[in-house]
Amino acid sequence: MDTKLKRDLRNADSNSQYDQHAKNVLSNKKILAHILHRVVHELSDLTIDEIEHCIDDGVSVGETELMPNIVGLQQEDRVAGEDVVYFDLRFVVIRDDKQLKILFDVEAQKNYYPGYHIVTRGILYCSRMLSAQVATEFQIPKYDDLKKVYSIWLCFNSPKKVGNAISRYFLQKEDILGHIELNPSAYDKLEIVQICLNENAYEHEDELIRLLNTVFSTRKSFNEIETIVESEYNIPMNDSFGEEVQQMCNLSEGIEQKGIEKGIQLGIQQGILTGYQSLHHLMQAKVITLDQALDAVENKDDFKKWLSLQK
Repeated sequence: MDTKLKRDLRNADSNSQYDQHAKNVLSNKKILAHILHRVVHELSDLTIDEIEHCIDDGVSVGETELMPNIVGLQQEDRVAGEDVVYFDLRFVVIRDDKQLKILFDVEAQKNYYPGYHIVTRGILYCSRMLSAQVATEFQIPKYDDLKKVYSIWLCFNSPKKVGNAISRYFLQKEDILGHIELNPSAYDKLEIVQICLNENAYEHEDELIRLLNTVFSTRKSFNEIETIVESEYNIPMNDSFGEEVQQMCNLSEGIEQKGIEKGIQLGIQQGILTGYQSLHHLMQAKVITLDQALDAVENKDDFKKWLSLQK
């Protein structure tokens, strides 16, 4: 197999492994509880431990399909797995004291500029979670039994101008003429939360941002992460959670090293090209001859091929 192809496949495999470990880390109930405590107002009066106990045991990691059986997706035209999109994390929170049930989706997004607005994709995810409740959470026409849904997006590597930030998008009522008496629970059915993370930006004194930037750090060692997470957040690292974080640390180091190697190779190639161009200019100005130019390069055949393309 071609060396470059093998290298690309290894890089892709490392990235996919990292993504899977990141999802596994996020599925930890203590991490989820910290996220929900910070951004879900229906749970903000509870402690982290109380929220953790409200999270249903069935946290689905990359198993729930976003658009199953949608008309228009022609099965015979589909490349295996190409059009299949899965929620990163799906789970349910049940608060017995208020007879409250909320459906959640949590997504890990490493590309801040994927070619579309994150919130727009979040609206689609919320819509799917809402429509999927027919015949599962309620029966038509009992629409008032519709459960609220949240789509929470963790955006890593946010640009410097954004840094660390949290924004929420939700439905609001506006009276255009007169006033309609209505309890907000009738329309407060979806919310998208975007959590932007930038480890290199100024570190705000926000507990959730510090926790997430620490757990997903590409600069801190595992020992540093372990010390902060255990001492400041009381999250034990001696179980599978710690193993997942350790694997992320190892993979991020490997991915970074491969990136450095790729950068070095690119730099060498660019340096050679610059050298070729300089020699070509000197030849055109008749400062040196072809033989003198050939004496100056390491790979004479490559230089000759490059020269032939300049004509």
